[in-house]
Amino acid sequence: MNENFSNIADADCSCLQVEVMVHETWIDKFMANHALVIPVGEKYHLANLKVDLVDGSLKMQADIQEKQGSSIIITCKPFWNFEQQQIQLTDLRIDTLSKNILLKSAGWFAKTFMSAKIDKQIEEATSRLYALQMETILKDGISIPIPNSGSANVLVRSITINEMVFLHHGIKVKAMIDGYWKLELKGE
Repeated sequence: MNENFSNIADADCSCLQVEVMVHETWIDKFMANHALVIPVGEKYHLANLKVDLVDGSLKMQADIQEKQGSSIIITCKPFWNFEQQQIQLTDLRIDTLSKNILLKSAGWFAKTFMSAKIDKQIEEATSRLYALQMETILKDGISIPIPNSGSANVLVRSITINEMVFLHHGIKVKAMIDGYWKLELKGE
């Protein structure tokens, strides 16, 4: 299993199983905040990614940075690989949207993007984002506000995602957080 660990001692930690619902609006905001750009081949990059989750399928639209007014739509079936702790994509389909007649008619997209194995590029970009988020969580921990009373803070030792289910406009994640929990209650 591919897990990252912080330097918190085992004796100080306890595990908590959590279920998180991640909405596609949060995913879009997260990708925009990280200015995600996916290199495809040597000359082209996908940017401005938007996600649409529909009952187990993932549809992503992205602009082709080097071809003004051109974008692609990628449709696939994602699944969570527990052993490798990463998302993998199957049944990949790619469509282009372009005002460029040459781009449409010359088969440019198929030659450029299909030979670059775009599914692996997207999987790798997703894995990089996941690793970046895990690194941040291991370094900074997690803070959960408790309305009108305080916060729960976690110094995280490790996170293992046990299950990830792709639903309509969201992803349900079941995970185990191993960490040191601090609860602060205030009477404000």
